[in-house]
Amino acid sequence: MLTQIITEESLNQCLHVLFLAMYNACKDVEAPSSNVKALGLLCGKDVKDCNATNWIEYMFSKDNGQTPFSIIPIFSGEKLNSPCL
Repeated sequence: MLTQIITEESLNQCLHVLFLAMYNACKDVEAPSSNVKALGLLCGKDVKDCNATNWIEYMFSKDNGQTPFSIIPIFSGEKLNSPCL
């Protein structure tokens, strides 16, 4: 039986990997009505200035007019030895 202890740090690393994967999966999607990058609509800024971090921050903020309450994401800059890979 394999047991893995999930620490707050390893969870943050997992979320960081997930956020990057979500961003990479969505970054080239175009809105069909306008043929512009959809992230420009979902990032709260011009698509050229959008990245995984500010996209998630905007999506998690009640200031975007869609989220009922804010969630404060904590990003880890460390991707090495991630338990999620």
